[in-house]
Amino acid sequence: MKKAIEKLDIMYPYREEREIYENDLKRLRIQKSEIKAAETKGREEGETEKTIKIAEKMLKRGDGIADIVDITELPEEKVIQLKKEISKLNKEVTRLLWIVVK
Repeated sequence: MKKAIEKLDIMYPYREEREIYENDLKRLRIQKSEIKAAETKGREEGETEKTIKIAEKMLKRGDGIADIVDITELPEEKVIQLKKEISKLNKEVTRLLWIVVK
């Protein structure tokens, strides 16, 4: 084994440079993997946001919770939460309109 290492040292006099290169290559592969994971996460978040917007539109036009859950595949609890938020906003808008009208 020792002889093999000695031969490698003779064959590859730039061992340190090779190690630096391999370390850089490893670092670049890790960065690429991290970037890909971040892109995937961003896509998933974007899809979720779009699905929530669709559910909000459906709620505003009066679609039922069961239909919204079926179409958007959001959890029922999330759709109920969205409905409550929309109802709260509608009440606030109505209150502000009454203030402006008076």
